[in-house]
Amino acid sequence: ISDNTNITFKIVSVNPVCDGKTAYLKNSDITGFNSAIRSEFSNNYIDTYTVVKNNYPNMCDCTDGEGLHYRPNCKIEQTVYDTIMQAVGEI
Repeated sequence: ISDNTNITFKIVSVNPVCDGKTAYLKNSDITGFNSAIRSEFSNNYIDTYTVVKNNYPNMCDCTDGEGLHYRPNCKIEQTVYDTIMQAVGEI
C-alpha cells in the first residue's frame, strides 16, 4: 500500500468485547492489534474502539452471550457507524 500513493483508504479499529463473557478474544489482544494498525496507518486510522469504551461504560450489558456482538437496542452499532461516517466526511 505504501508504494502506491494514489490509494485512499481508511482502516477501522477492532471494537471492544466483553472480557467477562468471551473465551475467544480479550481486549488486551484487541488493543495490541489496534496499536500496531494505528502506528502503521495513523493518518487513515478510525478509532471506534475508544469511542465505544468511552461512551458505553456498561458495554458488557449490551453484548450477546459470547460477549462479541452488540445488541441493537443499545445503539452501539449506530455510534460506530456515525463515527466512521464522520471520519470519512459523510456526516
